[in-house]
Formats: sequence, structure tokens, C-alpha cells
Amino acid sequence: MILQSIRLVNFRQYFGEQKISFSQSSSKNVTIIHGENGSGKTALLNSFNWCLYGENDLPNPNKIINDYAISITPNGERVAAIVEIEFKQDNIDYIITRSIQMEKNKNGNTYLEPQIKMQIIDSSGNCKEEDNVQNRIDQLLPNDLRTYFFFDGERIDNLSKQEGSKDIKSAIKLMMGLEILERSILHTEAARKKFRSDLKKNGNVETNKIINDIETLEQERDHLKERAIIFEGNLTALHSEKQDIESRLKSIEESKILQKEREEKEELKRNKEEFLKETKDKLKYFVSRYGYLGFTSNIVKQTLELIKGESEKNTSIFVKESIINALIERGKCICGQDLSTSSIHLEHVLDLKKQVQNEDIHGNALDMAGSLKVVDEKRKGIYNEMKRFKELEVETLDSITKLTEQLDEISTKLTDKNSEKVASLENKRKEIEQQTADFNRKIGQIDYELKKIEKELLEKEKEQSKIQSLQEEDRLTKERIEACLTAENVFKQIYEVQEVMVRDRLQERISKVYSEFLRKGYNVAVSPDYELKVINNQNEEVAMSQGERQITSLSFIGAIVDIAREQYKSKEKQAFNEGGIYPLVMDSPFGSLDSDHRRRVAQGIPKLADQVVVIVSTSQWRGEVEEQLSNSIGKEYRLQYNDPRHNSDQPYEYTEVIEVK
Repeated sequence: MILQSIRLVNFRQYFGEQKISFSQSSSKNVTIIHGENGSGKTALLNSFNWCLYGENDLPNPNKIINDYAISITPNGERVAAIVEIEFKQDNIDYIITRSIQMEKNKNGNTYLEPQIKMQIIDSSGNCKEEDNVQNRIDQLLPNDLRTYFFFDGERIDNLSKQEGSKDIKSAIKLMMGLEILERSILHTEAARKKFRSDLKKNGNVETNKIINDIETLEQERDHLKERAIIFEGNLTALHSEKQDIESRLKSIEESKILQKEREEKEELKRNKEEFLKETKDKLKYFVSRYGYLGFTSNIVKQTLELIKGESEKNTSIFVKESIINALIERGKCICGQDLSTSSIHLEHVLDLKKQVQNEDIHGNALDMAGSLKVVDEKRKGIYNEMKRFKELEVETLDSITKLTEQLDEISTKLTDKNSEKVASLENKRKEIEQQTADFNRKIGQIDYELKKIEKELLEKEKEQSKIQSLQEEDRLTKERIEACLTAENVFKQIYEVQEVMVRDRLQERISKVYSEFLRKGYNVAVSPDYELKVINNQNEEVAMSQGERQITSLSFIGAIVDIAREQYKSKEKQAFNEGGIYPLVMDSPFGSLDSDHRRRVAQGIPKLADQVVVIVSTSQWRGEVEEQLSNSIGKEYRLQYNDPRHNSDQPYEYTEVIEVK
């Protein structure tokens, strides 16, 4: 999708008709729109959302039509607000127009239903109107993704908070094709249930019992999943409430030092817990991979002693017959004695030859002795390594215990503070921690129950597949059920593989964008739960400022747009993920950034998408942002705000769009 223009008529503070044409140049792909605070920057951003989806995030969201336009409209007549967007996709032009009319009356104004229409113009110039406009828009740019392509830079920092992980996961699913796989799984499962219901109608007692058991297990599973979703939502809400309390404790003079100390110790405890997990995983690996060596000590010792005893009883065990033959052929012993035919020394050597055992047994004995010594050395090395891991585990557990005690002590000090406000906040925080622990336990129990149910379902489905006493029609239904089940499993396997690939791909891209934006040598990691975490050089998670959160969220948006663009341009497109070209329209992307980070972000913004529209305040625009973006600007506009208090000639409030270049 490449934006061509947007036209506003009497939309919010935009009185009359205002139009902006966007740069479509590949080398100068940025359109910059700047204006003073209050000039309508956020209203302009929201005009995209209102036109495409009928939604806006402005104060008084239902107040769409310009006040002055209403005031000059005679009673009994109508006035309208219109937003029209033109864009191109795959060589097809689209014109979307949303409008709303109001009829002005003495006794009150009446708003009519908003109207939307879409014109589609193909490469030959043929034009047609779309019947199902909203559905077509959602196909081109899903409503669930609108906040990623038309976003307020001062509010996107929520993506880098824990509660933003759900939004991130949803965006990834939509952009990377995972949602299509999810829908495929759900639709195939629904088809399988329908076929099973058909089978149940004509089935015998044995068939119906198995089907009833399966349905009961599925109902239990679905109920548990619903409970888990509710509990996870509760955990997210508790986490937000806890963060708010901790922020308040940090702002109160009597508690800010203790709260800061607690945050440091909590960070240290998290790192220790992560290290403990890694240590336990390594220990498990060594036990599973080399644990058998622990049982070899006595066997090795006894075998080596046996070989040694045999060698002492029969020294010839270590003399090879081939060596004796070589001495006889040479005619001289290794001690220098003559081994000619008449020599008595030859007789001694021939007697020794008779005593020499089979060369294979001799060689095997030597090889076994050598191998067993290697095994014993390896056993000792593994034992020492496992001992080291166990000592680390005990040491880390001890550190975690001490940190827990120190955190409890800090909590007690806060509770005992003379300040009633501090004590109340700390007690509420402790209550939240207890509730969090309770929900985590419940979720853990649900996970255990779900695994049990899945195992039982697998067994029941196997039983169902073995049923033989069926009529021909029912046998066909059974085959369809099995085909659906096979398809479900294949889709699930593809989903699991694809999800890992998507996360790895996203991790690579977001790290690249982040490193260009942030001056610190930090990295951003995407956790298995789709949280964005900033990691320092010691691989420790660090707390983020609002500006760093803004950069982290912007890096995520840039990464998914880049991946979608790459997939769209790739010759090997996936059936469930064709990718796409998406514009980025951003309001105030520099709001919480210092001068250096403004420069860095401004330098990197043109690379984020094929088309970028930046709406920014004049104060943020002047200086390093203008300097860095100047070579990438294809179009520039200024929002000229008319303040009626300072302009008696035009005693009404409005914003005019003025093209600069």
C-alpha cells in the first residue's frame, strides 16, 4: 500500500477543504508535516483511522464536524465532514471516502449515519464501486494492525511493557501469517467435530461411548483454557497495579530510597533465578548424557585388575606371533643370540611361539585396557563437572534465599513507616504479590490438567480409529475424521515451526533496528511470551526510561514492517504469508527523546518503510531532526493554526495545511 493523498473537509479543526499529497519517491520517501501544539497534528493522524475504520482516539470522539462550519450553517440545512484517502496497491488505485452529515435545527442538531464508499480503478482505467467496503479495507490493512501503521509516538511505549505482549503477539500473528494457520486449525477441528457428530447418530454403543468420552474431555479442556485466559488477564492487571504502586512509592520522599534498593535487589534476584535455571538445565543435560558413567567405576576397576592378573601369569599375552616370526626370519633374537637352525636359542624361541595366544585376543585385551582407562578418566571429569554445577546450584540458591530475606526486610521497613500512605501502599503491594502467586499456582495446575487431558484424548482417538464394526457410510465418515485429525496435527506442527522461525527472524531485525536507534550498547530480546526486554552487556535485563521504551516499541514496529516488506518482495512467497508493503504514519515520534536519540531516530526513520509520514511539532522538527531528514524529504507541509483571540479578521478557530515543498 502506497498512500497518494488525503483530503479533509470540515474535519475537527480543519475548516473547509485541506489536502495533502504524499511523497511516493523511493529515494525521498518521507513526507513531513509540522505545526505548533494545538494545530491539529493528532486530529490529522486520527483522520486516517476515522476514514478507514470509523474510529478515532480524540477527546469527544463523536464530535467530527468543525465547529465554525456548524455555526455558519443556516437552520434547516445540512453540513458535512469528509475524509478521503487515495492509495495504490498492486497497480490498483483505491479511493475511500467517509462522510458524516448533520442537520442543524433550532431545537438541536441531528447527526445522520456516517457513509463510506470505495472506488477501485484498475490499470486499464476501469472504475467500480466496492459493495463490502469495510471487509475490503480489513483485507488490505486489518483494523487490528491500524495502531502499528498510524500511531502516536508518545503512546507506543506501552508495547514495551508487560501488558503490551498480548498486542505484540496479535500483531505478529496477523503480519506473519500465523493467524491463518490458527484459523486453519480451528476450521479443521470444527469439521472434525461435525463428522464425529454424524458418526454418533448412526454409531453403536461402543462407538458412541468413545465419542461421548472424547466430547467430555474436549469440554473439560476448553473450560480449562478459558479459565487460564481469565487468570492470565488477572495477572496482567495485577502486574500493572503493582507497577503503579511501586512508581508511587518511588515518588514519595519517605519510601523512594527503600523502593530503589528493592528494585535493585529484585533485578539481582531475577538474574540469579535465571542463572539457577540455566545451571539446573546443564546439570540435567550432563546426567541424561553421561550419567551412566557413574556406574562404571567398579566394573572398570575389576576388568583392569583381571587383565593385569592374566598378564602376570602369562607374559606371552603381550608378545605377538608376528614379532617371533620376524625374528626367526631374520635369524637373530632381540638379545643378539643366533637363531640358526642348529641353535638352542631357536628352540627357546619356538617354545615361546607355542605359548603365544591368538593375536585377536591379545589385541582386544590391550585395546580394552586402554579404552577402559579413557572411560575412567572421562567419568572422573564428568563427575567433577557435575559436582561443580551442583555447588553452583547450592550457592545460587543460597544467594536467592538471602535476597528474598533482604526483600522481606525492606517490605517490613516500608510497612512500619510512620507515613500511613506508604504503609497502605506497601500492604496493598504485598496483597497483590500474594494474589499473583495464587494465580500462578492455578495456571500451573491448569497446565498439568491440560497435559493429562491431551494424553487421554490421544488414547481415545486411537481407540476410535480402531473401531471396525461400521456401515460403509459410517466408515467413510470415520476416514474423514481421521483425515481432519491428520490435517490438524500437520497444521499444528507447521505453526510451531513457523512461530519459532518468526520469533528468530523478528529478533534479528529488531536487534538491528534497535542498535541503530539507541546509543547504549544494549540489545532488545523478544521473550517466548512476546515481551520486549532490554538486555545490557552482562546479559541482564535493565529497566527502561520512557524514551527507551519509545525506541524499543518503534524498533518492533520497524522490524515487522521490514519483514512483511521482505516477504512481499521475495520470490518464494508462502501460501499463508505473502507479506506486504505498508506505510508508516507517525505522530510525535521524538517526544520523549533527548537530542542525540532524536538525531539517531531521525536518521533511521526513512529506512523503516517504503513510505513514511512524520507529523511533528515545530519545536521537535527544528534542529537535529530537520538536519537528519532533509535529504529524505519528498514532501513538506506546515499546519497553520488560526487563533481567533489573535486574529479579529477571522474570528473562528481553524487549521490550514500549507505546502512548503
